[in-house]
Amino acid sequence: MNKVRLGIQTVFIGLMFYIGYRHQIVGGGPSGAPPLDAYCPFGALATLPTYITTSNFLQKTASSNFWLMLALIITTLFAGAVFCGWICPLGGLSDWFYKIRQKFFVRKIEIPPQTAKVLSYGRFIMLGGIVYFSWVLNRLWFEEYDPYKQIFHLNVESITGWLIIFGFVSISLLVERAWCRFLCPLGAFAGLISRFSVFQIERDQYCINCKKCDRTCPSGIEVSQITRMEDTSCSKCLQCVSVCPVKSLEVRAGFSSVLSKVKPLTFALVSVAVFVGIVGAAQMSGFWNAKSPSIKAVAQLTSVSEIKGWMKWSEVIAVFGVNEEQIITELGLSETLNRNKTIKEIGKEYGFSEEKVRQAIEKYRNH
Repeated sequence: MNKVRLGIQTVFIGLMFYIGYRHQIVGGGPSGAPPLDAYCPFGALATLPTYITTSNFLQKTASSNFWLMLALIITTLFAGAVFCGWICPLGGLSDWFYKIRQKFFVRKIEIPPQTAKVLSYGRFIMLGGIVYFSWVLNRLWFEEYDPYKQIFHLNVESITGWLIIFGFVSISLLVERAWCRFLCPLGAFAGLISRFSVFQIERDQYCINCKKCDRTCPSGIEVSQITRMEDTSCSKCLQCVSVCPVKSLEVRAGFSSVLSKVKPLTFALVSVAVFVGIVGAAQMSGFWNAKSPSIKAVAQLTSVSEIKGWMKWSEVIAVFGVNEEQIITELGLSETLNRNKTIKEIGKEYGFSEEKVRQAIEKYRNH
């Protein structure tokens, strides 16, 4: 079963890399490819306060975020946090990194249960902080620190981005599912909802207390002590169920004895199919839209922070009314550069990021 789970995770990892790659090749903007941000359920939580109070989306979020969140909520209410254990590409990468680590270092680093419990509250702090600051600042406040964005966007624009990637890889190699257990805000949200899910992992009286389930749990849960799984860290990876030698751990519906013996793999595959089916139905219905309504034409720009890589150099210079010679000198560009190229194309040619353009224009716009 674990091989099937890793295979499904790999499909979603590949899909996110494709979306990030397509955005880099095609570019963004009104006629380009949607950004990676529009394909994350958490974007719905980040933009929700703004949408409720102003009826507007945060930049880079769209109705697709709400459809993904709806799929996550329905799947979680049905099956628990299956998204975390079987679908989430960041969780999948974390599992793969740890699997590689086990090839060289078999011994598992154990974090004391009480310490792990305290650290797990970090997820809820992240959840509240990101939603609040995204609302107050009217932008995706966490995107430059988000390992999901930095890894799958395929265009790291700063030292901070590289440090975030290095940090994620490092903690994933050291402690199994460290990001998911201690920092992931989406995992915190899914964990809260999972407490009300129809299907849960239950342990019966035939348990022989061998503690294999404890040792195999990537979330560090003491499964041998539970009767019905209610821990918000459970990702429904079902590894505990698969290793139980006497089958005392089973996936059961709380309201029906008829469904008390659901095969773990069937349960997981059906749950993944429910998530994919909801997203697919939204796309076929025509209500799916991954293009943010907040995308501005160049002529509408009022702040340098709104400058994006898909925008043409000549249009950006014109809308901010800066002295082009000063910008060219500041960035070390040639006087013969092609003004009809995009910011991203010129940046690749001369080796600088979009942020450098923003900083240069901000420096000279009032001169």
